[in-house]
Amino acid sequence: MSSGPTPAEFAALGDEYADVYESTRGLTLSSSLPGSGTPTYTGVMYIVDDFGVSTEGMLGSLTVAVDFANTTVDGTANGFYAGTIDSSGTIAGEGRAVDGEITFLSSAAVGGGTFFAPLDGALEIDEDGVVRDITGGDIELFFLDNPTTALRGGSTDITFDGSATSPNAIVYAD
Repeated sequence: MSSGPTPAEFAALGDEYADVYESTRGLTLSSSLPGSGTPTYTGVMYIVDDFGVSTEGMLGSLTVAVDFANTTVDGTANGFYAGTIDSSGTIAGEGRAVDGEITFLSSAAVGGGTFFAPLDGALEIDEDGVVRDITGGDIELFFLDNPTTALRGGSTDITFDGSATSPNAIVYAD
């Protein structure tokens, strides 16, 4: 039996997705990063096999701590739920609980207001106990306006179980 979130928690994740999407929409990329500070951002991570084709994905809670002086990111996404979620965060149905978590392994500032952070993790996405590894690609974190208040990010080169399909991951946090 899965220990993932309940249907009500899934709906709350959809609300959080919509809220944080709206709070970061329209903000511009910061032109530089501060030389110090250790803000923590909370929000959501959404993973879908291909945004252009499907709205079936996995939505989870995200916490990201950044150390600007050392250009490092420490983050996790967990409490995932699989279901149909449109681009505005609207939930269709109850979804399915997903066990596991995604971690941000390390990072490096790449100029302007951007960091890259490799992802790793495993999510148990079906009732038969099948575990799908999430590995590979970097997620690009974009720090917005005042870099200590909001970030968005995305990746198009993560892999599910080494698959060469085109899963996408996005994050919104403030």
